[in-house]
Amino acid sequence: MVGICGNRSADSGSTCTSSISSSDFWNIYGPFVNWASEILVVQESPIATQWYFESGQGACGIVCPYNNPANYGGSGPANTYTDICAGVQDGYIDPFSDTSLFAVTASDGNGRTAAQYIEDAWNNGFTVPPTNGYVSVPGAGTSFGPGFDAACAALGAMGWAQSNYYTSGDSPNSAGNIIMNWNNTYFSSLFPVGDIGFGAVPPSCCP
Repeated sequence: MVGICGNRSADSGSTCTSSISSSDFWNIYGPFVNWASEILVVQESPIATQWYFESGQGACGIVCPYNNPANYGGSGPANTYTDICAGVQDGYIDPFSDTSLFAVTASDGNGRTAAQYIEDAWNNGFTVPPTNGYVSVPGAGTSFGPGFDAACAALGAMGWAQSNYYTSGDSPNSAGNIIMNWNNTYFSSLFPVGDIGFGAVPPSCCP
């Protein structure tokens, strides 16, 4: 992974394309998803899909040179990271595991970290709450059994972004449907949705 910015398979010399395929994204950023997954004890599938969505499908204005695939706090010259490891640690792992950096504002948050909120939904099921710190949550009252869809609904409801990862008219009509449907479209053939990472060592980074 050394020189990851220069090794982006969609990059050609100094030319930077606007996005890359999900398979290229996974080949490059999969080890970082794996790392975040093990540290947070959250399955890889919602993490990878969230990053792919937040980064504009791997747009290099977010993931390189600013090294923040999760786009936490907005990526760009005002919010740079020294390398991809710092971007993942400071821009995802730390806020998802520390309520002082990112507080779940969903009305049922109960002081849980973002990682706990998502994993509780995966393990126990999830009912979409009515509000978060931004707005009313789409699909309030919709219940999901334990598993992937519940985790995605929690990810949409918790207050990471005002969008709630929601597209009106998509099925299910609930917060998190973008993550559910993007995973089915882009990542379901690349790895099992239930995988949690292993080998919690930061991958090699850009020099």
